[in-house]
Amino acid sequence: MVGRRAVALTLAGSAGALIVDDPKWKPGTFPLTKDVMLEDTWGYVDSDKYLPLNHKGHEFVNAHCGENADFEDNIPLKDYGRLSTVNWYPDTQRFRDFKGAVRRIDMVPENAASYIRGSSHAKNMDFETKQKIYGDEHISLRNCRIKTPEDGGAWHVQRVGPYRSHGNYDWWQMGWQDVAFFSEALAKHPEGIDVNKYILAPVDKHGTHIGHPPLHIHHIHLVAQDGIRPRNQLRVYCHPGPKYFGSNIDNVLKQKNCYNSSLFFEQHGDYQCEPEDDGTSCFSQGDENTMRRISEPLDIEGDLNDVRPPNSEEIEWYYQVAMHWTPLDRTVDATSMVTIMAPGESIPSDQLSRVGTFPTPTDRPTFIWYTGHMWADGELVRNKLHAHNMVFESSQFYAATPGDLGLEKEKFYPSSGKATQTHYTKDDLGFEDNDALITYMQDHMKVAQTTWDSKCGTINPNSKIDACRRRRPYMVSAAVYDGEETEFDTIAGKMSFSFDRRPKTYSRPWVFKKGEQFVVTGFSRPLDRPPKPDKPTDIPSHIPGHVTWGFWHKRHGWFHSYFSRVICNQHSIFFDAGTEYGIGDMVGILASVVFNDGLPSNNNLRYYGSFAPLVLLIAIGSSGTYVATKKKND
Repeated sequence: MVGRRAVALTLAGSAGALIVDDPKWKPGTFPLTKDVMLEDTWGYVDSDKYLPLNHKGHEFVNAHCGENADFEDNIPLKDYGRLSTVNWYPDTQRFRDFKGAVRRIDMVPENAASYIRGSSHAKNMDFETKQKIYGDEHISLRNCRIKTPEDGGAWHVQRVGPYRSHGNYDWWQMGWQDVAFFSEALAKHPEGIDVNKYILAPVDKHGTHIGHPPLHIHHIHLVAQDGIRPRNQLRVYCHPGPKYFGSNIDNVLKQKNCYNSSLFFEQHGDYQCEPEDDGTSCFSQGDENTMRRISEPLDIEGDLNDVRPPNSEEIEWYYQVAMHWTPLDRTVDATSMVTIMAPGESIPSDQLSRVGTFPTPTDRPTFIWYTGHMWADGELVRNKLHAHNMVFESSQFYAATPGDLGLEKEKFYPSSGKATQTHYTKDDLGFEDNDALITYMQDHMKVAQTTWDSKCGTINPNSKIDACRRRRPYMVSAAVYDGEETEFDTIAGKMSFSFDRRPKTYSRPWVFKKGEQFVVTGFSRPLDRPPKPDKPTDIPSHIPGHVTWGFWHKRHGWFHSYFSRVICNQHSIFFDAGTEYGIGDMVGILASVVFNDGLPSNNNLRYYGSFAPLVLLIAIGSSGTYVATKKKND
């Protein structure tokens, strides 16, 4: 296991020199298995070109926009936009099942009318208690602008708060429109802007980063408008806009509160680094080599947790977004990002499943895999893993087919009717441990490579031999768990807990063609102790899991950045947030969610989609009845 050491709980994050200033710094290595050692390239394909990363952005921002008084505006969030949201859930159970009217509090109650009718978020919500907690004080949004004349751009900084928390793994759900007020920059540069630095982090009132613990970033997503998740309905499908359907049917199918899950920028709890790799300064991301080209305003939504034991000392904190943009430079290629995910559950009554997690057993090592085909021609820049490190152990990303890895056997596939399933490495699959299964796949890949070499090594890539029309299979990326230990005084005494850190990640170059197949494998480890300070005597039977790769790439022939989220299963990609689906696809996706008790599997979409004409007729008939009734009532 990588990185298990005790550290002190602080709010200050990193201190001292950064790695970019250390002439002796060089990438480390990590073991994938006992026999395989890899370079920690941080997921970049070229460590010499991209590393060490420059995490100095926060120092510059804090010198100009550190104290609250440095900000130009102080706007109550209720006045910033009707969709502005802050909801507080005192513990995970109430977050999951939407229960707890007395202690589930809307901190911007003035926007109560902006919830969609029938929304689970609005049910049992307490719109009164905020006044008792905050009095006449409001959670506010502050703006700060820092011009950078040398490149014609600026830093746009927003700070929202104050939030006050006391531990118990509570949930602070937040969102607001026009994050980093990109609309202001786009009004001057309607063709688009280039964003080459961004910092998404909780801070104190002095602008100092707050690490994990005490605050865990479950997720922060910057997405297309309207992107405030609690103000949207849970939908499987959200098509990109009126360009696909005619205007009439578009008005029927596309509602304004439709959440498209394509991530333009994001931050998660496992992106904080170890102290020697800059700690919380790793919240500063991006550079000129990984610039993203934006052509529309964005919204922000996310959840944070105070992970300390219940009734801990109060801390006051804010969430801060800092984005540096410049006028677009046509000589520089933009970086695109597609979020590649495993199949998961989709349970409407469980809010925690709405981000596509799958239940991961905690008693034994487990294995999950999925596959897909590349959506375009392009070139990998960085493959960045996100997982839930309470149980995550490792993941591998292959340019290969399941057969290349020995995964074509029936035992590796989910049971009938299941869209997602983790397998016990030993009891279900017959391997002694996760290392043995990884070795099995690597050995099969070596055989596939030898076969390819013998048939295709000296043959023209345009050969008519089917086996030679695809590239030689190989492992593109791999990542392993990392964490740091922190001690807490709990009801069970002084105990140590492991908290997420940046996974050690290896990547190598991949110039891919549209249609090339990839395979992702994920492994979890058993828990031998309670994972959370709020429940120091409890080892849950399952933990919601992710094995998600943030695929940064240069998309060939694409001027602006391309963003999407794809969800895969053991057949292919079955959902792509950037794809325009037909009626049959939409009905198939929705129906397979309902009948499969989870996210859909690709092989049943055609069956369910065959009912599309009937469903469409019913929908049109129902809408006609509604219109007639409405006219009569009017």
